[in-house]
Amino acid sequence: MNYSMIGTKQENARMSNNKYQREIKPGVFVDVYDVLKAWDVRNPALQHLIKKALAVGQRGHKDAAEDLQDIVDSAMRAQELDGTKECEHEWLQQIVYGKPTGLYLCSKCGAQQL
Repeated sequence: MNYSMIGTKQENARMSNNKYQREIKPGVFVDVYDVLKAWDVRNPALQHLIKKALAVGQRGHKDAAEDLQDIVDSAMRAQELDGTKECEHEWLQQIVYGKPTGLYLCSKCGAQQL
């Protein structure tokens, strides 16, 4: 991983003007994707949550309350993706050749029940 952006004064000035980069110590610039990679965050919903949490209300098109709700929603989705939250099943009856089979399938997680 290449986190260190130590370079000339011109290079450092260019990096400090990039809205996605943050100087974490003198001459070292990172963006949110560097952080996600460093901590090996693989769940896309957690990646989204972290990105939102690092700039709550600062991105210009949503206020803090909307960003916080997005964070909550992303946490719930992360649980679903990791299988740590039980599915709120939406059962659909399976029909084969126009006839009900007696089997129901969850449209969200694919679970089956008779």
